[in-house]
Amino acid sequence: MHCFQVGPINYSCECSEDQLETIFPSSFHPFRLQSTPEVTIPMKLRQVKGSLAPHLDPRQLIIRAEHGIVDILNEGHHATCNVKSPAISIEMGDHGNAFMPLRFCSALLLPAHRCLLLHSAAVVKDGQAFLFSGESGAGKTTISNISHQLGHQVLTDDTTALGLINGAPYAWGTPFCGMGNYAQNNSIPVRGLFFLTKANTNKLTRMDSTTALRRLMRNTMLNLTNFSTDSFQTVLASILDTSLELTSRLPIYSLEFRPDQELWSILP
Repeated sequence: MHCFQVGPINYSCECSEDQLETIFPSSFHPFRLQSTPEVTIPMKLRQVKGSLAPHLDPRQLIIRAEHGIVDILNEGHHATCNVKSPAISIEMGDHGNAFMPLRFCSALLLPAHRCLLLHSAAVVKDGQAFLFSGESGAGKTTISNISHQLGHQVLTDDTTALGLINGAPYAWGTPFCGMGNYAQNNSIPVRGLFFLTKANTNKLTRMDSTTALRRLMRNTMLNLTNFSTDSFQTVLASILDTSLELTSRLPIYSLEFRPDQELWSILP
């Protein structure tokens, strides 16, 4: 049995070492656990020949949710996530791997543990995590590269697990890295969350709680419009409760930045 950690949850799966190398990208290596935790979420993996949905564009994703079961289908994989009794099943075609389906399933399962999967880079400075959030192209990997050149540890350049430990905000690196391939398995207390906008000058503005809540929920790795409140009520409630608590305990800012080392001089 092989086990992986994503934020505060652990997954277990039965597969050979050869399958492990094929199914999981190299970014998962730091997240493998040497021993089996007492509590894990079981993950069944199956490889099949050909494409699972040849009629779909490789970037197209079909999602259905009913009675706590979520189905995710694209050209390379078909995943089923049981939210009520946590378990995952993933089928992969010739060109599929576990990266995308496991990221989506983690976004579904983490809220029950007071944690969100956030579209964000996470950089450690002086023992605290600075989170830089934005959509693709906002500058997460750019800031990660600048920070790495300055000697700061980069937990991730794309996807952060952001949650609460004893009421305090913490950030976890995840295996779901971006173009910079930064993926470190560590949990660090959070100094602040910064929503990015590229600009010609550096400017930092503290967000009010309403705007911060709206931006936080919009940048989670889960499109809530795919689900009705009837079939998805528990997860929606957990996401909202966790987001409300995070915004009440975490300084959240708008960061207009120029892509150079000077941006660190205006951070709190």
